[in-house]
Amino acid sequence: MATCRLIVISLAIAQLFKELFQLITRRYRYISFENALECFIYSSAIISLRDLSPCSETTGIRMNWQWLLAAACAFSSWMNLLLLIRKLPRFGIYVVMFFDVLRTFSRFFIVFALFVIAFSIAFFVIMQNRTTVMMIGEFEFTAIFHGDADVHPERLFGHAIAYPLFLFFCVIMTILLMNLLVGLAVDDIKSVLEEAKLKRLSMQVRILQLYRGMLTILSQRGAWNSSP
Repeated sequence: MATCRLIVISLAIAQLFKELFQLITRRYRYISFENALECFIYSSAIISLRDLSPCSETTGIRMNWQWLLAAACAFSSWMNLLLLIRKLPRFGIYVVMFFDVLRTFSRFFIVFALFVIAFSIAFFVIMQNRTTVMMIGEFEFTAIFHGDADVHPERLFGHAIAYPLFLFFCVIMTILLMNLLVGLAVDDIKSVLEEAKLKRLSMQVRILQLYRGMLTILSQRGAWNSSP
């Protein structure tokens, strides 16, 4: 266990030196979300694996915030792997599809959130029950309208409003909006497939430009050091 921890810390330190080298050579062009994510992953891996207290040195148990940081590091690592797969010729297009659909959903989320807030407040006032989970099909009609009737007979206020509102919720949230999301996703995937080759080539060109710039700087420094 200690050997694995030492290997991870050593690799993370080596990667941080690589990121520092890229920062020195590329300067302002280095600033990007992917590079910031990588720096966070390497730094959090080192911090979460270090023994920061006598108890950690003796038992190997980490502090609470180290566990949380390790969880964030693990999640960020897999997301970073997803960004790296995006640059591969065979699988990259599927990652591009996912991010395009996510971008479309972020634009649509404002309209989506208005419906969620409206139904959540209305159901909380009338039935004091959840709304978000119901959007995936878990309605539990019997539990909502007839559950605990012997214990709390007046738990449901306003049957005349509750039933039409519930029906309206089923139609709007689970049929119309969900089908709209599927339609937007299909439309995005179609457009991505049409531009798949161009996007894949553009990502590969950016990678080649990055490595070409690094090799040019290394060759120039080597020639400078070897000159009398």
